[in-house]
Amino acid sequence: MSPNKDPKTAPDELHRQLAYLNLPFIQEHVEELAGQAAEKQWSHVDFLGRRVEGEAALRQDRSRIRRIQQARFPVLKTLDQFDFTWPAKINRLAVQNLFRLKFIEDRANALLVGGVGLGKSHLAIVLTTNKAFKQWPSIFCNDATLTSAILDRILHHAQIVVIEGKSFRMKDRIEP
Repeated sequence: MSPNKDPKTAPDELHRQLAYLNLPFIQEHVEELAGQAAEKQWSHVDFLGRRVEGEAALRQDRSRIRRIQQARFPVLKTLDQFDFTWPAKINRLAVQNLFRLKFIEDRANALLVGGVGLGKSHLAIVLTTNKAFKQWPSIFCNDATLTSAILDRILHHAQIVVIEGKSFRMKDRIEP
């Protein structure tokens, strides 16, 4: 729109332009949000800022969904779905704290240690193991030097969560 033209834009033309610019959030909510802006007397900058914020959030959500689809996880599992009553022992607060992802900012590691079927993979974006650290030499052909070097690197600045109990996958097959 040139500066000499009347700034009033027809609603159909506005929707066409928003579609052309690929701004679906703004396109879908423009009338509702314009009403809120008028009612709450937002400045033009506040109105625009809120619309751009909504558009950015929609794109972030779509990007996250696309990455999850590309990962081809067999099942999508969330922290809310995790059954904290199943393991005999688990530090729920430590696990929930890990999901704040501060360990990444701190350049630290996070390890979930526990037997088979206790939910380590369900909870992980991190390293999990069903072997105690003292059993790790057998994984690396009983090479104590290699095992020590690997553990030294992994455990440095690591937050470790130990999980104990019976396999969740086997719960329906285990007789009481």
